[in-house]
Amino acid sequence: NAGATVAPEDVIDYTLTATNSNAPGTSRANGTTIVDTVPDGLTPVNGANNPVADGGTVNPDGGTWDETARTITWTVGSLDPGASVTRHYSVQVDTDAIGSGTLTNDAQVNTRSLAGGVNDSGRRTATSPGLNSGNDYGGYRADDDVTVRLLGATIAKATTPASATIGEQLTHTLEVTIPANIQLFDATVVDDIPDGLDFEGYVSATCTSGCAAGPTNITPTTLGSVANGNGTRIGWSLGDLASAPGSRVVTLVYTTRVADSYNSDGSDVVDGDQLTNLATLGYNTADGGPPPTSPPDPSTFEQTRTDDTTT
Repeated sequence: NAGATVAPEDVIDYTLTATNSNAPGTSRANGTTIVDTVPDGLTPVNGANNPVADGGTVNPDGGTWDETARTITWTVGSLDPGASVTRHYSVQVDTDAIGSGTLTNDAQVNTRSLAGGVNDSGRRTATSPGLNSGNDYGGYRADDDVTVRLLGATIAKATTPASATIGEQLTHTLEVTIPANIQLFDATVVDDIPDGLDFEGYVSATCTSGCAAGPTNITPTTLGSVANGNGTRIGWSLGDLASAPGSRVVTLVYTTRVADSYNSDGSDVVDGDQLTNLATLGYNTADGGPPPTSPPDPSTFEQTRTDDTTT
């Protein structure tokens, strides 16, 4: 389905249907071809998820795969007014996919007014003069596309104790989960601490599950603290994350204390006040440059995931 979320090694089944109009005056569609452009990140497969070789046949309906152009082409022939033809194929999501990236397939059907070899000089196609104004193509071409989104990383946050009084310490734990076979760029975690809580310090930042020495290991770097309105923003840089065969979990811990007054107006923090921390995981679908040296604005990332706790 359009908009579905997919993961590396998932198999996606596509169905393409080309229909000739049955409106009055519609003629037979001749020389009909269907071409589907497959984006990088998807590989056509047959049978037991076997990749189709360049120039090979795409089952079950006999399409031809062009790896360089990344197209599958079906030669349909003629379609009478009101007639339809359907073609199917399957692709597999590549490993090392980019988390939360989008994969869009573009399908196109082209026809002509006359059969091949019949009055070629008078034959009309989608590129005939005067027929392609405003992408109308005179009824000799139609386009459609479907986009799916790759699975991305997630963040979860917990704070203990759930309620506290002035001067009491709170421990905040953030868990970032990176799915198997997914890579991320510029991965960064930002936590916005509200007015009424004083940032006390970073406690730990480690990969607690799925990491091993080598290129898939994750070593978080703390980014200090900066003012964020009347509150405080802290953060960790995880960097560019290569894909790994299993999921990985990064655990980040820091502490705060309940203040006795608000920075905004100096009023007292009192019983029943609610203070909400918002944690954001940000990352990009392409390398955006060197890692930050201080906690960045989460809006600078292409992709964000959030979670919060209220004390």
